[in-house]
Amino acid sequence: MSGAAELALCAVRSVEAWVHRNPRPSDAELIGVARRILWGKGSLMAPTYHLMNFVLLAADASWPGNFLSKSCARFRAQLLGNPKKIADRFYLALGRRRKTEVITYSYSSTVVKALIHARRRIKGVTCSEGRPGMEGRKTAAMLAKAGIRVTLVSDINLPLFFGPHEDPFGYLLVVGADQVNGGGIVNKVGTELLLERAHRFGAPAWILADSAKFVPSRALHLSGASCLPQSLWPDAPRRITVYGGILSPARIFPSTRLLTERGWMTPARVQRVIAKIKLSPRVKELVDCDLCKAID
Repeated sequence: MSGAAELALCAVRSVEAWVHRNPRPSDAELIGVARRILWGKGSLMAPTYHLMNFVLLAADASWPGNFLSKSCARFRAQLLGNPKKIADRFYLALGRRRKTEVITYSYSSTVVKALIHARRRIKGVTCSEGRPGMEGRKTAAMLAKAGIRVTLVSDINLPLFFGPHEDPFGYLLVVGADQVNGGGIVNKVGTELLLERAHRFGAPAWILADSAKFVPSRALHLSGASCLPQSLWPDAPRRITVYGGILSPARIFPSTRLLTERGWMTPARVQRVIAKIKLSPRVKELVDCDLCKAID
């Protein structure tokens, strides 16, 4: 039920507590921690991937414990501070001319914080259940508690709000992302359909994601680890295979805009930021081919 930033924040605090108890970690211990992060919850989400990379970079540092402590502190500050910066930019971007009707999908702590921060400029929010995890209910409950009028619909109905029978300029699609690269994003299954429908019918679509979500293209692979079959049918009869993939790639369409803590970014600018990310050579060695593709 937690978003990528929230899961990463929990992981960062756990690593900080561990390195505080073990200020002189060995190479083997650091690789063991990185492996636990890789196979933990949220391992396919970009912020957790970055944390794993920090742990592996520490293994090659002169003072691993000190390096990891400082890296975690900086990353924790980024995870806590960037959503606030995005929320401020989102509020200004909405403008004052009229209140906006927003459509959102699944759950993103960054999106929820931005919507609550800008509630005076929002007419209402429509979201869907977000099956199979039902994260949309969490989004709806948090927004309603903040005083925003919320309409909850089924997942299959949400794309229908963009269509020839609707006023496309009456809605603003706002979604988060678990990964961002120069060519697109990775998010909850169904995100691309919403982005495509908004683009097709001329409705604005904004993705809210900070630079902690940026990863090299094909750095992470969507595999069976992203499935929750038990959520769809806990005790399925024999000869029924239940697949519940929860993450999927989504293209960034020409009309789609990406808002980060640094402001609006084009795919080209995202690529330039990604190119500056320092990756440990051990990442490629550690990441199992069944979970992730090797980094080019």
